[in-house]
Amino acid sequence: MALLTRLANMKTDLDIWLERLSNWQFVAVVVSVNVVAYALGLWALELTSKHVNLRTFATFAVLETALQTVLMAWKRWR
Repeated sequence: MALLTRLANMKTDLDIWLERLSNWQFVAVVVSVNVVAYALGLWALELTSKHVNLRTFATFAVLETALQTVLMAWKRWR
């Protein structure tokens, strides 16, 4: 139970921190988190498979990052 309380408190702290960011800082955080997540995903794919189609992966990553950034910004600013 203590772990759930700790996780809830961490989420609250993160929400407060995100709320205090300016609009451009918020967008930068969203883009950065997406880019790091895709880089880690690509690294994991490189380690576990023989061949990775980088063009498809990069195209999807760019499109998804742009879409997620727009959606997160719209959600914040509406």
